[in-house]
Amino acid sequence: MVSHRLQAGGTFVAAAAAGDQAGAAPPVKLTLPDGTSLGMPQAAVVVGSSGDADLQVQGANVAAQHARLEFKCGRLFCTALAGDPDLLLAPTHCWLDGVELRPGVSYMVAPGARIGLGAPDTCLTCSFEEGGSSAVAEMMLKGFASTASKEVQEKLGGV
Repeated sequence: MVSHRLQAGGTFVAAAAAGDQAGAAPPVKLTLPDGTSLGMPQAAVVVGSSGDADLQVQGANVAAQHARLEFKCGRLFCTALAGDPDLLLAPTHCWLDGVELRPGVSYMVAPGARIGLGAPDTCLTCSFEEGGSSAVAEMMLKGFASTASKEVQEKLGGV
């Protein structure tokens, strides 16, 4: 597992890494503010200033365990771990495309989204291909297919 540390001046550098956890790495690439890219080493990583964080970020307002990135069912989710979950408008110093996240709430991250940590301009850019299926989309497709012509149904492969 690779971890990185944000130093003064906004640059990330390699830091000591902990042992790898079991499981295949998801197809998510994180681009750091200095342009360095790295793959998510496992399906869930904690980002923060602590030596225990999977991705270490040092900077103003970065908590020891600041955010959790989790890739599941072909989608990436971000949960702000900083802030008081009992206070709806508690500052988390964690932004998704410029919008501050609420503590303890899991947000779906779109491909190419920017996650700000500590300050809105200290961002990780997340690149991945969305996958998985949406139950609503599948239900709609099946509904449309059931009323379609036989030719369309055959092209859809028996959806």
